[in-house]
Amino acid sequence: MTMWNKSVKILTGKETETDEDGFDTFKESYLENVPANFTTTTRNDQIIANQSGYSADQNIEIAACNYNGENILIDEETGYRYEVKRTFQSDKSMNIVLTCERRERDEQI
Repeated sequence: MTMWNKSVKILTGKETETDEDGFDTFKESYLENVPANFTTTTRNDQIIANQSGYSADQNIEIAACNYNGENILIDEETGYRYEVKRTFQSDKSMNIVLTCERRERDEQI
């Protein structure tokens, strides 16, 4: 049984709208309050990330039913934005582990 130690928002959609002055505005939609378990990355995660040209900053485990291939998570406590780089789900687990690279808070991906 996994004990959740944090919660995340999962970016589920992004729209561009034009405001009344003709400027583009971006509207993002999220699945919020998703229970998550933040764990440190393993040496193997670090090696694979290095070989693939990214850094493995955080493993985030969530229930697999909450994940549909999205690539952006936000730590609801700190506001840090994470890009999902790799996923792992064992055959018998109902959870999925997302190996993520941390981004700047307001960096658009």
